[in-house]
Amino acid sequence: MTVLLYNHIRSDFVDFTHYAFAEVMMTVQRQAQFSLEALRPLLESNGWDVSLGETLEANLHDATGKYRLVVGRDGRIYLRRTSLAAKPQGKMIQKAGRSYAVQTESLFITDIATMLNSVDEFDKVLSEMMTLARHSPEARPR
Repeated sequence: MTVLLYNHIRSDFVDFTHYAFAEVMMTVQRQAQFSLEALRPLLESNGWDVSLGETLEANLHDATGKYRLVVGRDGRIYLRRTSLAAKPQGKMIQKAGRSYAVQTESLFITDIATMLNSVDEFDKVLSEMMTLARHSPEARPR
């Protein structure tokens, strides 16, 4: 199993489904078709909000961050963790007699991608990906 861990700091959100780094790093063609429907109960029982279509997409929010999971029928699995790098900074600005509330946030984003060999290993692989995302040095609060 190949795991790709990628960290960067962003001040805005980029839609994970359009993220190209994992596509470039994982060019293995798969013949198998995974039953994504079988993964739904496991995720929902652990607090994930799940939607099924051409891919399984799931979201989880907890005290350690916001997680986005995408699983393809070919076995590709992507996890993105977004967390605050520092406390949000807010201030009020007066312009032309109007008040504006302005808030700035710095985010850590950790992306992880790998390939499943079978649906049976999903639980273990997701657990390993969550551990990597939560314990990445760049993703720890300062």
